[in-house]
Amino acid sequence: MRLQGFPDDYRFVGSRDDAIKQIGNSVSPKLAHQLALAIAQQLLARAVEIPLLPVSKQLSFDKRKGEKAQRTRQLHHEVNRSNMTSGERTFLLEDYTALIRPTATMPDQHNMIIEAQRDAARITVRADQSQQPFATMILDIHPGQKAFHAGSSVTVEVRAYGEVGHTVQTMWNAVDDWVIRSSGFHSLFELYGHFTEPHPIFMVREFTAHSKQPIAAFAKHVSSFTNCSRYFPREHLTRLFGTQFNAPNFLDLVSLLRRFRFDIRCHETNRTIPQDVYMVSYPFTLPFGKQMNFALRPHPAVETVVERQLRLIH
Repeated sequence: MRLQGFPDDYRFVGSRDDAIKQIGNSVSPKLAHQLALAIAQQLLARAVEIPLLPVSKQLSFDKRKGEKAQRTRQLHHEVNRSNMTSGERTFLLEDYTALIRPTATMPDQHNMIIEAQRDAARITVRADQSQQPFATMILDIHPGQKAFHAGSSVTVEVRAYGEVGHTVQTMWNAVDDWVIRSSGFHSLFELYGHFTEPHPIFMVREFTAHSKQPIAAFAKHVSSFTNCSRYFPREHLTRLFGTQFNAPNFLDLVSLLRRFRFDIRCHETNRTIPQDVYMVSYPFTLPFGKQMNFALRPHPAVETVVERQLRLIH
């Protein structure tokens, strides 16, 4: 009872088993109160007093998480070695059509066409009714090992059309959908690996941005894996794209890019990240069904640059 926050004179109705069940199913109000205070201070910037663990504190959860990640990486290496020796094709190449979101086309109209060849596939996807080219890219995928050898990879040509900014999401969602339907992989994440230690079995050989929208230029920038999964100074991002997005403030720029579902992390999204750096976790937008990690909004005052940009976009 005390562990769950009940006072000593609290009395339960029913048998001993009933009392045990009620205690076991209860939620401690005192613990909930402390959690609420922590949320109010760290996420809502409320002036409450609550002692917090220092950032340098090493939690046993972090250690177990690291050990689990290491076991997962070892499993991936074993699967890669198995695929190398078996020589089995992982991708089944065939023609089909599908509805990919987000889309401004008719709700029941398929907006992706897959054309399969012997060792290649062509993806044509449209985010709206326009004929405006947004971007084209060529991906080389080798499902059996990290190294790419001539004649052993699957080539994917992607052509995306659309005038709206969310075309970049539609494009990568189309690739993710094709990976799931055509292979034993469950998403693009399995082809790239976790951002902390990526082990990609694909590469973006070419990326051409046809649209003049700044998000197309950013998509081209992160299509190079050297610009992902590593820390850069904050001014690096604002220097490259602040003017293009009309968002010279770093946090406004990060918020805007995250609205397009690029997983960009900094101290305001992940407290363990140093305050002077940022990271683009993946070279692709997060798939449609993948939840974004929580983002802070440190200045909830008037309309921000991000909100103005989104209002103009829509």
